[in-house]
Amino acid sequence: MKDMDNNCRERRLCDRLFGLLPCLLALSLAAPVLGGCGRDAQAYLASGQTEQESDSGTKEGPKETEAYPSGGVVLVYVCGEVKTPGVYELAEGSRICDAVDAAGGLTKEASRDYWNLAERLTDGQMISVPTKEEAGLRQESAAAAPVSDGRVNINTAELAELMTIPGVGKTRGEAILAYRSEHGPFAEMQDIKKVPGIGDVIYEGMKDCITAE
Repeated sequence: MKDMDNNCRERRLCDRLFGLLPCLLALSLAAPVLGGCGRDAQAYLASGQTEQESDSGTKEGPKETEAYPSGGVVLVYVCGEVKTPGVYELAEGSRICDAVDAAGGLTKEASRDYWNLAERLTDGQMISVPTKEEAGLRQESAAAAPVSDGRVNINTAELAELMTIPGVGKTRGEAILAYRSEHGPFAEMQDIKKVPGIGDVIYEGMKDCITAE
């Protein structure tokens, strides 16, 4: 009888164990998934912190180095009394002295004070460096005072101012001065045609630029 009771108890215990096996199996399969979820959440948080740090500016990647500090360039033409005339590309904000240096510097004949060497360059600018003699003639021409409406008074203008009249160079300018010295002032504009070398064609080209008043 006792043996039969023991067998019955063992059988009931085995039945209970078999009944628990599906639950134990389900728990064993769910454990890695539950653990993985915790790790994934932690990794996402770390990734989110990294993006936030990047957005806030605490972590930045390397920046490209600009070729010119101001980010732009200008092209200038340097000619005249420089050692290597040509078109040069310089950083935006450069000065005339930088353009002259790029062209090899000034020649011995160059006027060194014609240009303001500290002046800023502009894109497309031409820097024409004159000789000392040419600079003197340019300054004389600029200093000549034309009449208020912009026309040149052929009775009072000196050689430098006369040379600003269309068709009048040094030779014709000197001829006008010689005529005035010999015959006195011009009574009217058309009288300038009495000067040797000034005919109808030359006069038509200059009449809007002169006055005899």
